[in-house]
Amino acid sequence: LEHGHTRIGHITGPLSLRDSRDRLAGYRRALEAAGLPYRQEYVVQANFQEEEGLDARITAWTNEWYEGFKSGTVATQLPGAWLLGHLQNWMAPETAGLWGAANTPNDIYVSWGGSFYGVPEQSQNKEAARQRGSSCSF
Repeated sequence: LEHGHTRIGHITGPLSLRDSRDRLAGYRRALEAAGLPYRQEYVVQANFQEEEGLDARITAWTNEWYEGFKSGTVATQLPGAWLLGHLQNWMAPETAGLWGAANTPNDIYVSWGGSFYGVPEQSQNKEAARQRGSSCSF
């Protein structure tokens, strides 16, 4: 959205699952907040299984993985915060502006190795931040 994209699709899982319904609701809220209409034809329901063709089955840190980012064939990646810098600096710098980074639905954070959580010394509520950080899986 922040890059001006207006035709934004969503791949949802089985709507019998709460997280699939939550993701779809978050998608709809984001569209509404941006003043964009919800279009059913931009939503695809899948089962999140390899048989659905949603898993590229590409090993990370391989030339095939790098090429997926460069060619735009990787739709979603759940990395640590470090991947943004790698994409910008050496993996696919020529694709800047064609992709974006976002929080997962309901601002749930994920960590895929190499990410660190810290509490700045200037924090006005260090104890709350520490408690929030302690609930993250490492």
